[in-house]
Amino acid sequence: MRKLLPRHFGKMLYQLTRDLPEKELDQAVAEFVKFMARHRAFRRLDRIIAAYEVYAREQDGAEDITLVSARPLPEALAAKVVSHFGRGGKIETIVDETLIGGLIVKTRRRVLDASVKTQLRGLKNDMLAD
Repeated sequence: MRKLLPRHFGKMLYQLTRDLPEKELDQAVAEFVKFMARHRAFRRLDRIIAAYEVYAREQDGAEDITLVSARPLPEALAAKVVSHFGRGGKIETIVDETLIGGLIVKTRRRVLDASVKTQLRGLKNDMLAD
């Protein structure tokens, strides 16, 4: 039998509890806890909860976004970038001075690298290929 990963448990918990009325929620969670016990998953509880939160946000259309730039981004610019890539998720900003300029936008499913560093690397590779 295949080992269940924290993301599998998180997805199961979300699907189990998503449309339940509040009075049935306790029973459903109790059954899920028994299921976790059978699979000896309690030592991974922190990762299961994190996976549940990520999956729940994704189902609501939210997406976590990481913005990497050479200098701190003004909040208005960060908000504009985020509005094009997702809504409602966590936003992390990272300053990486080695980028020289530009921006890298990372989501769970995609990466958009518009940094000067990457453009220069591509130009160098093109020049050396000839």
